Amino acid sequence: VGDTPVILAAAMFRADVKTEGLIWVIESCARLLAQGHDLRLVIAGDGREKSRLVSLARKLLGDKALFVGLVPRDEMAEFYSGGDLFVFPGINESLGMVYLEAQSCGLPVVAFETGGIPEVVRKGETGLLTPLFDRDRFDAAVAALVTDGRKRRQMGEDATRYIRENHDLEKNYRRLEQLLLDAVASHRNTGKG
Repeated sequence: VGDTPVILAAAMFRADVKTEGLIWVIESCARLLAQGHDLRLVIAGDGREKSRLVSLARKLLGDKALFVGLVPRDEMAEFYSGGDLFVFPGINESLGMVYLEAQSCGLPVVAFETGGIPEVVRKGETGLLTPLFDRDRFDAAVAALVTDGRKRRQMGEDATRYIRENHDLEKNYRRLEQLLLDAVASHRNTGKG
């Protein structure tokens, strides 16, 4: 692979928005390859739509696509470490743990600016978010990170730092505890109860 940027995607291959999102990624990569961009797409996951997705990727991307199957949860960090950026649009995504996981492993994200995604991906800092179903802007966002290694690495570093500072479980437990203590103290100080 050498200097070829590796795009990662991960989802269950269900006959719903997950498969629709993967089709979106495959087609975006095909358009970028047709424009002369060098890239490789690696997809993790499994499910009923696997043969459909593999067939489409083979047709549009040839040997530029690799399906690695279902990756056990405890091996996802290793999967993410093999990529340069994480691309998954997130159609009807409420939060999307994959975005947190990818960023915690130093990957910038390209996704739609919809649902809960803007809550976990810092637009322009840890990833690039585009309007829902805006094919040209989505492709441009992927291309921007495929072609600019320095920007990709900086966003990846920022992503790791952002996750560590804002989505660490222990820190969030302490924040919640302090909020509850403050609420109890405030309630007592007002003389109610």
